[in-house]
Amino acid sequence: MELLARFNIVNLSLLLLAGCILIPVLSSCERPNSPSFETEQVFTIPVLNSQRYPLLGGSQAIIDTTLSDFENRFEVDDQTGLIALGFEEDFPVGSFGNVLPELETSPIETSSSLTRIVPVVKGEEEAGFEQLTGLPAESFPAGTQISGGTSGNVSIELGLGGLQSAIILEGGIVFELENRLGLHVDELRARFFSGGQPLGNEAVITSLQHGESEDAIILLNENDVLQAPTSLRLTISWGNQFMQEDPESILIRTSGTDDLAVIEATASFGPLQVLEFQETEVDVDKFTFQDEQDFVDVNRAVFNFSSVVNQLDVDIDTLVISFPGIFQRSGDNSFHPADTLKIVRSGENRIRRSSHPSNIGGQSFEVEYENLRIFAPNNIVKFTVSGVTENTEAIEGPDRFRTIQTGENVEAVLDPVRVRTNRVRGMLTPRFFVLGDDVEDDADVDLKDDEFNQRSDFDALEFLSSRLGNLELLDTEMELTYESNIGVENRVYVAVLGRDASGNEFLLKPLPGSPYAVSPQDSISGILYDGVELQNSELITFQTEPAQAQKTTTGVVTFTNDNMQLSDFISRFPVETFLVGKALANPLQRSAILEQPLNFDAMMRVKVPFSLATTDGPAEFTDSLEVSLSGLPDRRDDLYIAEAVITVGYANRLPLDIDMSFRFLDAADDFVTDLPATSSERIRVLSAPVDAAGFSTDVRRESVEISLTEEQLDRLNQSERLVLNAEIVTRDFMPVSLRARDFVEVDLRGRFVIRSIIE
Repeated sequence: MELLARFNIVNLSLLLLAGCILIPVLSSCERPNSPSFETEQVFTIPVLNSQRYPLLGGSQAIIDTTLSDFENRFEVDDQTGLIALGFEEDFPVGSFGNVLPELETSPIETSSSLTRIVPVVKGEEEAGFEQLTGLPAESFPAGTQISGGTSGNVSIELGLGGLQSAIILEGGIVFELENRLGLHVDELRARFFSGGQPLGNEAVITSLQHGESEDAIILLNENDVLQAPTSLRLTISWGNQFMQEDPESILIRTSGTDDLAVIEATASFGPLQVLEFQETEVDVDKFTFQDEQDFVDVNRAVFNFSSVVNQLDVDIDTLVISFPGIFQRSGDNSFHPADTLKIVRSGENRIRRSSHPSNIGGQSFEVEYENLRIFAPNNIVKFTVSGVTENTEAIEGPDRFRTIQTGENVEAVLDPVRVRTNRVRGMLTPRFFVLGDDVEDDADVDLKDDEFNQRSDFDALEFLSSRLGNLELLDTEMELTYESNIGVENRVYVAVLGRDASGNEFLLKPLPGSPYAVSPQDSISGILYDGVELQNSELITFQTEPAQAQKTTTGVVTFTNDNMQLSDFISRFPVETFLVGKALANPLQRSAILEQPLNFDAMMRVKVPFSLATTDGPAEFTDSLEVSLSGLPDRRDDLYIAEAVITVGYANRLPLDIDMSFRFLDAADDFVTDLPATSSERIRVLSAPVDAAGFSTDVRRESVEISLTEEQLDRLNQSERLVLNAEIVTRDFMPVSLRARDFVEVDLRGRFVIRSIIE
């Protein structure tokens, strides 16, 4: 903003003319061959009325505190009067959202097999009285005496129901023999034949009473082949006795033993069980479940099963993948063990038999769940794959017979499950992460890249830099105040870039050995400036303190000249700052509960006491003033300026030397003249007297006279504007302190000698 002062020489020509008439001075009464003479008059008039520039104030102050850039930003010490520029800006450090881990499981290839291949073995046959004894049944009604005897080997052809052929793994066949012969059998021997060859052991039953049943168990050997025809060879013996009932037969009921299992079978099958126990490891590089109570909560998880192939020639009517350590949120917004995650495929989504077209390239399916809590002791997630096959016995026709063999499985791949957590309890594995959202941990961050950098505007410094330059602002202080609900410590590493109003860029650096200096041994990398890796010495580090569960903590990080190159940074008037960084999560390896949203809100308070030094050259101050000297005569007129002396008067209460110069401009802002005559010359305004603390103790009042050259006199009347240029220098470049009431006052008076030519 320009400070304006106005002065017009009103009707100066009339005033000068009147002076020439009233007070003539003969300067050359007699000239050879000329009847003319000259008169001369001296006038002292104000060129610039007194202009006071307080350090702080309104539009005429060096720093206009009424502007929005500075309003309420200056602090004045009530006792000393020392002033300081203080302002607060939101200072985004970056998001800490990535501190919560993204958990990822390892891919799993599942291969679920039938627990046992158990064909349906059943049949019912009988061996008649005459077939076994060789005696006519009608000759031995109840009550008739029969002599003892032994039968020959009697083969009874068997039908094994749903079993057509099988290769035995283990177990055997049970023949339930019910005695309906009407007599007591002392001994019964049974031998099983398949394909004409005996299989297994011979079963012996002793003392089989009429009306009773006994099991003859034939234990088969591994790799025995069951194939048609099958038969049971029986031999019985009995003693002398009376017939208890009319003779009938021995009834033979066939079934498999409890442990019967086959390697391969062509048969009808009842529901068979598919079962597999599996586990997968959670990425331990990011999070550790230290005890059974540790967990992670996720808003959304996608389970993708690919390459699901059923090698069995039976449908899996129901397939259940159970995760006993993953709970679903219940209706009361809590997690209960009864609500464990179960992925079910059944009905139209059942896994079809091997001959179904869906098994040619394998099936795939994806299921999505929300609001899950995952428990994974020792970073292991366990799950069970179980299923039940279709019941082919219920099918009519030849399709009820299927061939199943050992080694045929239901195979699938559970792709890696990657979930973004929103609440965790456990130990975050110490790791570096980028301060930003949705950025990979190992990404490089560049101060010049708007995708990563956090930008802040220092508007107060922007305006200050437009009024003052080349100042070193001493005793500057920056306070980074943050509020955080993050439950673990984080070691933050940042780079801070400043940019001044001219576009020059510079880094804020810590002092070597300060608490905010990064050790050369710290393994931080990936923080760049315009593609070039920054050195540890160019980075700033600080640690955030942990918050208690569901609470917020406040911390303060204070930067001063004792730990940072802060005055160098602020004295270059950064009007914009840029920050990028990374953080080392949980460096002390503590367990905690963390919950989204993770908040880290930072406010930067900058306090700049006006203790100044000008070590790199003078500070600069400019002001533009309106004057009008068009009323002065032109040398080409009969009335002209013969001589002129400009007196610069000043009153200085600032503890600063000021080198001033003035530039006169015409109405088009073109150059007229400088005061002093050359741009390299300055008018030295001496500082006010100061005490030991650098405060001014009095006002220094002095003046300087400057004679104008003939060339300056020729053009002076073209002046319409006056530009004040001031260069402020501390005495012997020593720091001084400024009060709000400090000021400098300046005025310009002109002593003009006007001559008039009278013909």
